Amino acid sequence: NEEGSNTSYGYRRLNFDIIAHRQIRRKVNDRWKHILEVLGFKAEADGLLTVTSCTSYESLHNPQEARRLHTILAEQTSIFGHHHGGPPERYLFVLDRLILLDVGDDFLSAARHFYPSEEEEDNMSSSDGGPSTPSPILVQLNNETQKEAEVEKGEELNEDYAHFGEAKGGNGRI
Repeated sequence: NEEGSNTSYGYRRLNFDIIAHRQIRRKVNDRWKHILEVLGFKAEADGLLTVTSCTSYESLHNPQEARRLHTILAEQTSIFGHHHGGPPERYLFVLDRLILLDVGDDFLSAARHFYPSEEEEDNMSSSDGGPSTPSPILVQLNNETQKEAEVEKGEELNEDYAHFGEAKGGNGRI
């Protein structure tokens, strides 16, 4: 039955598309949550990211500023990943909330830091005119050198987080 197999294929394809869409949405949400946590909104991150079908554009307090930040994030960072049809509109509402909390620009700075645009990443890796993806280099570290490298890496991470974590003082709340 050829019609039955086409229908079955269509459902499998639709199921695959739904799963892929959910994975992309989850990755974008995780990126936003990461930045909110770095800015000191660990407890509030889920609430700030919640947008329901009842949320209306009329509820936006700063629609022009939210749209401006939304556009900049889409153009100058990779926080949205690869989205067909542009970045998700739901994040306009999140940005509006962040503007009300006076951390919209801090969020943009952190997004640029943690999720630079892919063009910037490409430019950094091929600045010498060479190939954009260098060949892997294997290095064997002795135990002492490995411990030093781990300490340096931990210090770098602390510096990254310290730069954004206390930008507004306290825990980032008003």
